Amino acid sequence: DISMIDRVIQNLVDNAIKYTPKDGWIKLQAQRSNENINILVENSGEGIPSKDLQSIFDRYYKVDKEKFEIEGSGLGLAIVKKMLDLHNVSITAESVPHEYTRFEFTLKPHSKDV
Repeated sequence: DISMIDRVIQNLVDNAIKYTPKDGWIKLQAQRSNENINILVENSGEGIPSKDLQSIFDRYYKVDKEKFEIEGSGLGLAIVKKMLDLHNVSITAESVPHEYTRFEFTLKPHSKDV
């Protein structure tokens, strides 16, 4: 469902924008690998503490939003996870504090017609 995948990418990019400092950077990459499409959204900034990485896809989970004065319900990444689960696609999150945060997932074709 292309509209769901569009929403996934929008949510990831919105988060990257929220958490990237004024002088930071955001990287959005789509790369074909054989029949698959690898999607990467990465941004510079404070990053996600390692203790929080396991919980960031939980509903209503927030990582120090008050510290960054960021508004939000804590649903964005939970929506991302649910939509990708519906497509049988897993997502990974990696973060190095004070450097970057990266989200990656791979879309696979439904049929041999790619």
